[in-house]
Amino acid sequence: DFCLSRGLGDVYKRQVQMFQDLENKVVIITGAASGIGKSFPENFGKVKAKVVINYRSERHHDEIEEIKKRLLKLAVNQ
Repeated sequence: DFCLSRGLGDVYKRQVQMFQDLENKVVIITGAASGIGKSFPENFGKVKAKVVINYRSERHHDEIEEIKKRLLKLAVNQ
């Protein structure tokens, strides 16, 4: 198993570095209204990535508006 042989600390360090490298990069998230796609926008916003969110169904409009508000709040506070 990769995590066990390399150690979770090494994996975590690479993930942190990957996110730090995203500052001012454009991140496109499809399916941003639900599931795993819903958890990503705010995390990418925290590392100062430029986030583009996409969703298919109009029924998710309220959730997307809430995500947009949180992203705008993050941008103002950075």
